[in-house]
Amino acid sequence: MPDTEPKTYRPFLDVLLDVAGHPALPDSYDTWGYKIVRPDLRTYDRGDGNGRYRWPWPGQTVTDPDTVIDGEPCPTRFTGGYCIALTLDGAASGGYGHATILLLAYRIADVAGESISEGKRRVSHCLIYDVIAGQDAYRQAVGADLRGADLSGAGLRGADLRRADLSGAGLRGADLRRADLSGANLSDAGLRGADLSDADLSDANLRGANLRDANLRGARLSDADLRGADLSDAGLSDADLRRADLSDADLSDAGLRRADLSDADLSGANLSDANLSRAYLSDANLSRADLSRADLSDADLRGANLSDADLSDADLRRAYLSRADLSRADLSDAGLRKAQLTSVQLAQLTGTPAWIEDPDA
Repeated sequence: MPDTEPKTYRPFLDVLLDVAGHPALPDSYDTWGYKIVRPDLRTYDRGDGNGRYRWPWPGQTVTDPDTVIDGEPCPTRFTGGYCIALTLDGAASGGYGHATILLLAYRIADVAGESISEGKRRVSHCLIYDVIAGQDAYRQAVGADLRGADLSGAGLRGADLRRADLSGAGLRGADLRRADLSGANLSDAGLRGADLSDADLSDANLRGANLRDANLRGARLSDADLRGADLSDAGLSDADLRRADLSDADLSDAGLRRADLSDADLSGANLSDANLSRAYLSDANLSRADLSRADLSDADLRGANLSDADLSDADLRRAYLSRADLSRADLSDAGLRKAQLTSVQLAQLTGTPAWIEDPDA
């Protein structure tokens, strides 16, 4: 499982400077900054009757001589100035997406206000140095601080995001096919409908992440932390989930056909109506799990802990259950025809399995 020691992440500004070729600061400037803008380089409405403010092309400067120094990080029609991001979370707060980023140079002496908690700073003057395609930066953000980034719908196929901090990031509908997210922090990230097929998420922290309807077919999730994650309706066929912690996760209606969940912790997980046909669940912890109406036909459950599990109406035909612990499990109307039950613990079994009532069913 991912370690719990505090980690140090590379500032996203460093990633942008890498993409820009490590430029030297222009004369008279002492600090680099950045800002996410719309593709037309427009941002907020300054309230001056001219609509959304349009930033100039690289090489030009902006100056507001009427900037009020009052500590506020965001400009208004009364305070003036220009907002510069200190963090991606701050940059994303404008709601301008992720595609276009301005690399800016400014002077600390021109700072009129800032908020470290909001990740923003307001200045009276800055130089627009370069326009960077966000995709170019995000695709090579190894170990970078991407907390709170808005990457919804981003094209990140094959991106190298190893050990990056994407906690709380918005990645809904993002294309992350074959991306390397091993060791990344994706806790509480929004990944609904994202395509993570064949991605490497081994050792990743996905605790509390929203992966509803996500495509994780063939993904590598060994040793990942998925506690409390929402994986309902997700596609996980052929995924590698060995030793993953899925305790209390929602996997209802998930497609887990041929997935490898051996030694995984699924205690208290919701697997109702899930397709686990031919899945590998040997020595997995499924205690207290809801497996009602789940398809476990031909699944390998040898040595699995199914104590107190709800297996009502589950399809366990031809399942391998030797050495499994089914004590106090609810097997009401479960189909167990031709299941292998060698050395199974059935203490205080609840309900009547369908195979007892009708062995030819």
